[in-house]
Amino acid sequence: MHLAANRQATAPFLRELDELIFCPVAHGEGNVQVKDAAMLTEIEQGNLVAFRYVDAAGQPANGMYPLNPNGSVADIAGLCNRRGNVVGLMPHPEDHIWPVQNPLGDAGRLGLAIFKAMIGALR
Repeated sequence: MHLAANRQATAPFLRELDELIFCPVAHGEGNVQVKDAAMLTEIEQGNLVAFRYVDAAGQPANGMYPLNPNGSVADIAGLCNRRGNVVGLMPHPEDHIWPVQNPLGDAGRLGLAIFKAMIGALR
């Protein structure tokens, strides 16, 4: 699955991610659901969406399977807390660190970029 980072989210390391990430999904069962439209608005306006599912060109998945593999509302693949020090992510960037793990056959869009951005934000 392709992920786009929300560079305006509260987690500061997300500002460093300017390319899409290709991230394997190991289950397809967990997903983001909200109580109501007001809760989704609160999440969106609070910049708590960390990542969204998108297509390979970065266009919204619009809930379409397999681009949004688990039916998450608003194509949300990851959330962060208000302080920006906690991020929850459903796909598994740790399963896509090295180019040899890339089923797309290239060295780009690796999950490693997420971890490098996290470490860079600590400096």
